[in-house]
Amino acid sequence: LSLYRSSEFMTLRNSTRATVANLTDDQKTAAKNATEAHRCDVKHFLSALPETANATLVGSFKKLRLKYVSTKEFTDWKVDTNGLGFNFVGWNEPPCELSESVGLSFRSKKDKKKELDDMFDPMDTNGDGYLDKEELKNAGEEDPDKAIEEADSDGDGKISKREFGKAYAWR
Repeated sequence: LSLYRSSEFMTLRNSTRATVANLTDDQKTAAKNATEAHRCDVKHFLSALPETANATLVGSFKKLRLKYVSTKEFTDWKVDTNGLGFNFVGWNEPPCELSESVGLSFRSKKDKKKELDDMFDPMDTNGDGYLDKEELKNAGEEDPDKAIEEADSDGDGKISKREFGKAYAWR
């Protein structure tokens, strides 16, 4: 049983995301494996991060979790948990959904670039590196003006590949 200070959730989430953004692939894998070995437990995830970050984040977790009473004596738990877990990707067991909550993604920059190219390039029918209103319309965009308004960060009236990637979160 756990009691949480809800005002601290976003603070912990944001500081954890900032930490995760600077991890190496090996550190990400170690944190993911430790988390999944403990049924997607948040505290185990935080403890598995590099020592320079985990003390601060575990402290934030303890500030968030006001009270915790283990029910281990009443139930035959297979692993220890600490009252707060990530969602499961599947049904009632790991793997854990870490991308939404803490931004942990295992797609390489090369994979992300290929995804972006595979989406953008077929729509860029004239090959100029931009999507204009006509290309968006031909690609099936219902409201090309609105799409340009939302994605066009430099105000040139068209969407560059970089702007497209930012608008659709392929970074």
